[in-house]
Amino acid sequence: MTFDYDDKTMYLICALRDIGLADIARGDQGFEFDGADFAAQFLEDNGVTDRRVDMIWDAIAAHTSGFTDSPVYRRRRPLETWIAVDGIGIDVGGAPTDLQPVRRSGARRLSTTRWQPCRGRRHRSSGAG
Repeated sequence: MTFDYDDKTMYLICALRDIGLADIARGDQGFEFDGADFAAQFLEDNGVTDRRVDMIWDAIAAHTSGFTDSPVYRRRRPLETWIAVDGIGIDVGGAPTDLQPVRRSGARRLSTTRWQPCRGRRHRSSGAG
């Protein structure tokens, strides 16, 4: 089984994820929520008014929460949200061995076959693929 994800949405999540640390977005909610609110307003001010705003807000707000490891969260949130949050986690505290191999054909498709949990994240198992 494969799922498509929107690489532009994932890019925006990753590019804006820490905007709450900047003075321009700093408020009193914690940097994740301040950043999520700022990012949503920024996107709407620049013409993005569809469901991507909510996906981006969810991912930025959740990216340090730890609840993205929940199978219920993963089932109820768009793929972009938890893939980006997993990638942010690897960026912040992971190791190169945590990275998944790059798929050259169909690079924007994620296969859920032969994936196995590893330290709360989903990693590709070894073998041909």
